[in-house]
Amino acid sequence: MRKPWSIAQLVLVVVVAGAATPVVPPGTFGITTDELRVRAAVLDYVEGIYKRDAERMARSLHPDVRRHVRAIQEGVSSSTTLEHDDLLALAEGDLCNASLPRRGPKRISVYELRDNVAAARLTAAWGVDLLHLAKEDGRWRIVGIVGTAPRSLMPGADDV
Repeated sequence: MRKPWSIAQLVLVVVVAGAATPVVPPGTFGITTDELRVRAAVLDYVEGIYKRDAERMARSLHPDVRRHVRAIQEGVSSSTTLEHDDLLALAEGDLCNASLPRRGPKRISVYELRDNVAAARLTAAWGVDLLHLAKEDGRWRIVGIVGTAPRSLMPGADDV
């Protein structure tokens, strides 16, 4: 008569089987390598802000990037445009007097991906950013952002 398997033997079988399972290649579930890279660029952008990591944010930004921000709060509308260096200052915490959150949602959706251009949506603690990305030399970077933000988080909001 055969003895039942011990818990240790069952764990060993599961670990060995898991180690032998191949990594699922991109494209298996409809996600392409480019889509993963677009998501990574957007994640570098949002994590750069949350973690106050300008170096990480810089990886995701094209030198000519512009972020156009629209805000409506208490019936007052305002807008501002941030350029590359402004965005890096924002990530460092130097641009905005209000405290930006250190963590929050990071919902990223890639809506369009064609050859060397992509469109994505990011939902973060400050609102929604719609991003346009371009692929140059095999690298995806953000070239344009239109977003929303509370007026309290907008540089120069008191001047508007």
